[in-house]
Amino acid sequence: MANGVRRETKHVGSFVATDDAGEEYVLDVFVDFRYDLMRPGQKTVTRGIKEIKTQDGLSMRQTGEGTYQVAETGLVLHSSDPNAPQWAR
Repeated sequence: MANGVRRETKHVGSFVATDDAGEEYVLDVFVDFRYDLMRPGQKTVTRGIKEIKTQDGLSMRQTGEGTYQVAETGLVLHSSDPNAPQWAR
């Protein structure tokens, strides 16, 4: 394979969150990966930006530990699911 860079977004997990009315939503976590291809058989992999989306594709913002907000609507969701991403300050 020739030298170069390849990027790929992978689904790395899902978790459940609820709104204030108790309605459950499944949120999906995606991560961008960058593959720097050097020589045949050699590459470095860099894990990039993590993105959280609803199952219908709306973008989420993590606003605190276990708290997420739908970017397009402002709806706030909460999760104590062990698969939910940790709050990165």
